[in-house]
Amino acid sequence: MGEGPFELVIGGDFHCTPAWTSDWAAQPDYKCYFPRLGTASYTLEGGPATTLRAGRIYLIPGLQRQRYDCARRMDLDWIHFRPADLAWARHLACVRTVVEWPVQPWSWWRPTWRGIATWQSGRDPVLALRLHALIQCLVADACARAPARMPTDLDSSLAAAVQRLEADGPPPPLIELARLAGRSASRFHRAFSAAFGCTPHAWLTRRRLARAGDLLLDPTLSVAAVAERCGYDNQFYFSRAFKRHHGQSPEHWRRGRSLGP
Repeated sequence: MGEGPFELVIGGDFHCTPAWTSDWAAQPDYKCYFPRLGTASYTLEGGPATTLRAGRIYLIPGLQRQRYDCARRMDLDWIHFRPADLAWARHLACVRTVVEWPVQPWSWWRPTWRGIATWQSGRDPVLALRLHALIQCLVADACARAPARMPTDLDSSLAAAVQRLEADGPPPPLIELARLAGRSASRFHRAFSAAFGCTPHAWLTRRRLARAGDLLLDPTLSVAAVAERCGYDNQFYFSRAFKRHHGQSPEHWRRGRSLGP
């Protein structure tokens, strides 16, 4: 179900062991973790490590290089999500560190996050609505606590350029985007970076490779077909870009994507 300003991507319950440990890689999705037992560590590039433990709720920003490790064991419920519209993409761009809360004030929601695995199976559409509501509440609180919040309005010319960026096919050159926005290339670059917290090229790469990760879950699509749908006319270049962004090849991603958080 796609109700609300966020797309719920994948989730479940998981038993983390040392095998869960990852090296540095860009993660396209935002994540909510609800640990039940044990501990693990999560680090965003340039920031301190956060110890994940039971009794806490964590919102982990996407679109950043990050790593995680589990020395012994951690059991958790988890869900990945991403913004479904430009307004929330801009708000979430302000959340650049791991945000955490004690469970107790959110305990009313416990049956909802404990049902993530049921939602993943597609058996309960009402639960999907509740999960959307929970994610919206957590994101709203995280955005309110962010040290630098984005303005609420978005210049309509930037919106037109972003729509062009999101379209299928080869990526548009910067000069074309600037023309849509009615600005010089340098002014458009500055305005876009201020609005979204990253350059147009970085934003486009993240969005397209996030989409590629979703498409690779479809076993009927070859890697070459996924590359073409995401605007890459060279499969080798696509595979190299995908591995640089996700930390693993498209083939490894396809085999291991559903294994855990």
